[in-house]
Amino acid sequence: MSEVLKLKRATYHLWTFTISKLISSFGAQVYAFAVSFYILQLTGLRQALQQT
Repeated sequence: MSEVLKLKRATYHLWTFTISKLISSFGAQVYAFAVSFYILQLTGLRQALQQT
């Protein structure tokens, strides 16, 4: 395998890994945000709003 082909493959894999990590991190943050609102809904959103 030539050096140019190795470099192209390595670059492709690096970009694929980077993009997949970004998507994964974004999904984890959205999930954590949604779960926090779900817990707030379960534990009493009305009580939290009435106290303010």
